[in-house]
Amino acid sequence: MATAADLASCDTTLQGTVTDTIFEGERLLYFVAVPGLATALQIYHHDPLGHAPHDRGAAVTIGWNARDLLIFPPQNM
Repeated sequence: MATAADLASCDTTLQGTVTDTIFEGERLLYFVAVPGLATALQIYHHDPLGHAPHDRGAAVTIGWNARDLLIFPPQNM
């Protein structure tokens, strides 16, 4: 879990709500709804043993640096 100091050093921080959590063996996949965004963010956590998972409905603050973010365009299927 990030501390307030960790988040203070991020380029971007957002408040959101966990809408779903999927355990994928070596990682957790969180879906986080953020006000103003039409689609929930998908966040992969690669150290699920490092902390207790966030429950559905939990309020969370997420943060990242620009160099660490990958954005994929929607795919038409």
